Amino acid sequence: MLNYAKALAVLFTVSLLLIILIGRHVLAVFVGFLASFLITVSEGCAAIEQWNIREIYL
Repeated sequence: MLNYAKALAVLFTVSLLLIILIGRHVLAVFVGFLASFLITVSEGCAAIEQWNIREIYL
């Protein structure tokens, strides 16, 4: 799950840079927000999964 989040981060960073170079700032801000939101959700899911595993084994 974490590797998936990193891949998304790289993808969105590259597209963000391209959009900024083109000059569409509103879209760039939206894409950056979307990327950070998806990464946060992915890391949150991974943390919840780890916590559940610890609960089961402890």
